[in-house]
Amino acid sequence: MITNNIKVLRYTNKKDFDGYQLLIKSFFLFGIKIWTTILDREEVPSWANIQIATLGSTDWKSKFKEYII
Repeated sequence: MITNNIKVLRYTNKKDFDGYQLLIKSFFLFGIKIWTTILDREEVPSWANIQIATLGSTDWKSKFKEYII
């Protein structure tokens, strides 16, 4: 049985607050990951990372918001 999973991974550089997010689709065969592909990439603006670090939230909206839990 082949199943798939879509998730968002976020990478942030803590020194200059640059970052990006990857939309990744993984395929599993009987629960074992057999293939992973990157569907899309999105740059996260530095001001959004600074807002999250200082205020705990941000006004920036990701284009992957429907996949983020």
